[in-house]
Amino acid sequence: MPVSHSHIDFDLVNGVLHATYRKGVIIDEMTARSIVHARKRFMGTLHCPVILFIDGIEKITAGARRYLSSDEAIEGLVAVAMVSRSTLQYVLGNFLLQVNKARIPVRIFHQQSRAEKWIRQFQ
Repeated sequence: MPVSHSHIDFDLVNGVLHATYRKGVIIDEMTARSIVHARKRFMGTLHCPVILFIDGIEKITAGARRYLSSDEAIEGLVAVAMVSRSTLQYVLGNFLLQVNKARIPVRIFHQQSRAEKWIRQFQ
């Protein structure tokens, strides 16, 4: 059953967490912590891959990025596929992934179908 948070919606689809950011979301560290807490409540003890639909993100602060790459924030996630139709988000996301090496596999995609194909290997 899908669950809504003030900034993001969660759903479990065939063993993959789908997380869709709402339009115009600005993520600072406090918001990031709130989102992670909501995700952990939704997932419980489940460990699974996630597809993040990030088109709704308007801005994310450096503090939020640091927190979201922490052990605490990635707990329960085995891999992350981000989906964005925005070329700018895609380019910036790839740059940030090169600079900030993730502890789990993370990739960014333009197409949901490619993200789903890639994420299946982590189920």
